[in-house]
Amino acid sequence: VFPRLKDSQVVIKVQELRDHEKKQIVYNHLKLGNQEKKFVRSLKPHLDDFSLNPSFLPETARRLGLAIFTKSLSVTSEGLRDYVEKPTEFLEDVITGLRTSDRAALSLLFIRGGYFDAPWKPTIDDRETLERLGAGIGETRESFSSLEITFISKEIESGQTRFKFIHPTIGDCFGTLVGKDPNLLDVYLKGTRPEMLWDEITCGDVSLEGANIVVPESYFGVILEKIEQDLQEADSQRRVLDFLESRCNLEFLRIFVSKNGEFLDGLRFHKWIMWDENSSFVAELHRKGILPESTRKRFVEYCHNSALHWRDWTFLRSEKLRKVFRPSELRSVRATIRKYITSKEVSRWIRAEESSFVDSDSSDPHEHFWELRTSVEILIREFRKDKALRTKFNNSFQRIERSIESLEADEAEWSEDLGESEEEESSIENARSVFDDVDI
Repeated sequence: VFPRLKDSQVVIKVQELRDHEKKQIVYNHLKLGNQEKKFVRSLKPHLDDFSLNPSFLPETARRLGLAIFTKSLSVTSEGLRDYVEKPTEFLEDVITGLRTSDRAALSLLFIRGGYFDAPWKPTIDDRETLERLGAGIGETRESFSSLEITFISKEIESGQTRFKFIHPTIGDCFGTLVGKDPNLLDVYLKGTRPEMLWDEITCGDVSLEGANIVVPESYFGVILEKIEQDLQEADSQRRVLDFLESRCNLEFLRIFVSKNGEFLDGLRFHKWIMWDENSSFVAELHRKGILPESTRKRFVEYCHNSALHWRDWTFLRSEKLRKVFRPSELRSVRATIRKYITSKEVSRWIRAEESSFVDSDSSDPHEHFWELRTSVEILIREFRKDKALRTKFNNSFQRIERSIESLEADEAEWSEDLGESEEEESSIENARSVFDDVDI
């Protein structure tokens, strides 16, 4: 049996949980929570669906067990489904209904990045924040204690006691609420984790639908610091580039480029250039007229080499990327393709793909030949006005299609239904419901 949760700090990989384990988590939180038995009894018909919902999180189960988080919950199939699939909406209602001092305590914790040492010793900045929120020091101090178990936890690390959000989603939700109050923009920008900002803000007005907060130029420096902070994290570059490309106006990008020459010099382009976020970002800077010439030349050189050595000329399919090239540079790429991409060369590629398919684990010839097929399709389009080249590449494309058909036929001849069995949990699932005594 899955052990009862003694506190909310247990780290659980939700994707690895089995169905009966999810149900046990819900059971534990309802047993350990402070809900009235009558309320728990009303939940029972819906708990199986609640536990097995694809959006299920242990944190949502924890909140279900605490009365403060369910005041607006409609105990119906639809209501429970919304509770597990749209937890932020319910959490926002709860936080909005808290006392002023409670929200002030959460604000201070939020500003410090989600944790700080206990006992709380108010700083000058803290006092200014409390004044803007209309809360006093004494009542806010009391709130840190009253919010334990529900919103805040107290942990000891290396001998030092710390306050922190009991779950990261508490801080994220609070940040969204703060961000909706123009008077607390400073609190929001300084306290929100960078990766949470990029989907909520725009730097300047870029007329983006769904953008919650437009950051004025006076706060651009704060955002530049957040970008620098986020880029220290692994795998952060993609989300930062997406933010810069789609959510920042010309003035912000101009400042970013002037202060981040090393970042641009460090951009590395990748195969399948048309879908490479670094290439897309470079093209956007070029479109706005602020791409450094050294970066432009490096991009063009990469594309030329990619066409010659890696069979990647996908940039020819994108008008945005093509415009980074000067006319003479584009002619040079086309001349290279004319010279080196012969029918014999394409035939060699096809044979290589056929051989590698046999040795691979793939069972889908279409997927296996996708790259080569896409490459030849682009050549047909690019040289559509040259009858000889168009005919040559069309013939190559037909050869690829015939190879796919042949491999599909071979697969059908020898493939067998292996009857792979999946692990069953019938001994657990067919037993009595774990929720039978949840209201006792």
